[in-house]
Amino acid sequence: MVRSTTFSLIFLLIALTVSGCLRRSTPTDSQQATPSPSALPSSLPKPNGLVNDYSNVFDPAAKNRLDMMVEALRRDVNVEFEIATVNATNGVSIFDYSLALAREWKPGGESGRGLLLVLAIKDRQWQLQVSEALRMDLSDEVCKELAEPSVKLYAQGKYAEGVELYVRSIGDRLGAKR
Repeated sequence: MVRSTTFSLIFLLIALTVSGCLRRSTPTDSQQATPSPSALPSSLPKPNGLVNDYSNVFDPAAKNRLDMMVEALRRDVNVEFEIATVNATNGVSIFDYSLALAREWKPGGESGRGLLLVLAIKDRQWQLQVSEALRMDLSDEVCKELAEPSVKLYAQGKYAEGVELYVRSIGDRLGAKR
């Protein structure tokens, strides 16, 4: 009887150990920051300046205004702000897509002071990627708060106005930190 009980106890412990190894772990922050290679598009668009309107939602005047705004940020606060509109991320989360694009494009270059705003028009999603050098000034909470008025404009199809407002708000925030 004792031998049977001991065997049962050992079997139970082995079963619990094995099931613990098979349990799906919760991803850590560092795991969430790395997009799955299989989830990424096979080819990402190449930048053709700081404002990349692959969805053709900016008219020429708006694109020109945005170009001047992001160029002023580069000159005044040493921040490279890149913008990309895409039709869709093709099933990839907007976070993973924009992170892959930021890693490919490397906004901020050597200084590491870069931002990348991606709008997926048909998906009705957006994401701002902030370089590590700017995290102190532009935390996730601050970026979401600054984006609220722009998100309302995006919902109305006023993408250029929304992006202009967001770029201006971020520029004001960074200018005030100097």
